[in-house]
Amino acid sequence: MALATVPALAAAGYIQMVTGEARVWERGGSERAAQNGIQLYEGDSVTTGSGAKVQIRLSDETLILVHPDSRLQIEAYLLTPNGGRGERAVLKLIQGALRTVTGMIGKRSPNNFSVNTLTARSEEHTSELQSHHDLVCRLL
Repeated sequence: MALATVPALAAAGYIQMVTGEARVWERGGSERAAQNGIQLYEGDSVTTGSGAKVQIRLSDETLILVHPDSRLQIEAYLLTPNGGRGERAVLKLIQGALRTVTGMIGKRSPNNFSVNTLTARSEEHTSELQSHHDLVCRLL
């Protein structure tokens, strides 16, 4: 009897730079200190402390700067060759602010790149399109 193999989950990206205290929460629930070079996967979250920043590079060359006192989750991520079916990058800004410059997914299929935010009566959300592929989001 042949055993079915499960393909390894491809990394969505990696942490390129950390300043200050930051944590990575893996989708399975474990946590660890954020460090340069740590790979990030769909479902992982990055949390920054006061004065901390984390720069993330996704595999499609998207750059994300997570600002101090923030939490970002890579909610869904799939990069396909030549922009194939199902390609997407969905980020969730749970708290704080981020800046992102989109990579291949956002350039090939702008509707397949999104930054979602939580909404509540006591919060305000601002998004500014700085240039064609440069987005700043803040939860205030």
